[in-house]
Amino acid sequence: MSLGLGPVAHRSVEVDGVEIFYREAGHPDAPVLLLPHGYPGSSFVYRHLLPALADRWRLIAPDLPGFGYSGTPSPDDFGYTFDAYADFLFDFTRVMRLERYVIWLHDYGSQFGLRLAMREPRAGGRPGHPERRHLRGRVRTEVQRSAEVLERSRPGVAARHRRAREP
Repeated sequence: MSLGLGPVAHRSVEVDGVEIFYREAGHPDAPVLLLPHGYPGSSFVYRHLLPALADRWRLIAPDLPGFGYSGTPSPDDFGYTFDAYADFLFDFTRVMRLERYVIWLHDYGSQFGLRLAMREPRAGGRPGHPERRHLRGRVRTEVQRSAEVLERSRPGVAARHRRAREP
């Protein structure tokens, strides 16, 4: 078993006018693992995970707006809600040109990661890659279960996210 231990790059990109710092490891053509962090935290929490999995995954761990090395927009310009962070994460995937990815649901980041997964269910997994195929079914099952729980606790939320995806 390889320990990976690939190099970790520190980069930044502008998303909706906010400078976003992110850490990235792995081959650009590898399946993507998106790592939104917890609270209070930053991409620093993944400093050991990134090089350890870099031999199999392209890992991308952004510092969310207001955290780590990323910019802190004014509350007039950014909502600082789970939905606002989910929208940010969606925009980040577009700026990074990520069409397919698996989302690491962890702590605070799980709340907007789940919202992103509900908004973009087709983004998880690509048929033909064994690791992704294996994870895709499990991740989608968990997302569906979580969406059902969310829908029972807050009726209409999942429907609003589905409508948001429609043109």
